[in-house]
Amino acid sequence: MTPPGDPPQRKPSKTGAVVAVVLILLMVVFGYFARDFGLGGGGSGAAETAPQPQQAAEPRTDAPPVRVMVRGERCAVDGGEPQLCSAACEAVAQRSTAATPVDVDAAEGTHASVETLRRCLGLKGYKSVRVDAGESRGPP
Repeated sequence: MTPPGDPPQRKPSKTGAVVAVVLILLMVVFGYFARDFGLGGGGSGAAETAPQPQQAAEPRTDAPPVRVMVRGERCAVDGGEPQLCSAACEAVAQRSTAATPVDVDAAEGTHASVETLRRCLGLKGYKSVRVDAGESRGPP
């Protein structure tokens, strides 16, 4: 209790601490997103060079597309013998360049086999992979 002539004591304000915490959080969030928007060069000179716009996909070739038929767990390249889809991907890469379009008939294949083939072709640089799942075979 305070004596009758003394002014009442003030409790320390927590407003300053709250404001400081909010400012620190805002700076962290801004720093995180600044890299995504190209605002933070990090002193490496990255901000000085503007990124080059991406050119269109690889030059088109006049080569006919490679056809891959997926049946169950197997893939056949251009009417050849069915093999594991990872091996079929290797066969496609040996026969053609990454600029060659690839048509995949997936109507009779499992989803896992088609995805294995599609991922493998993507890793090898094939950008023009068209997957045709055929007609829906679900209930009417």
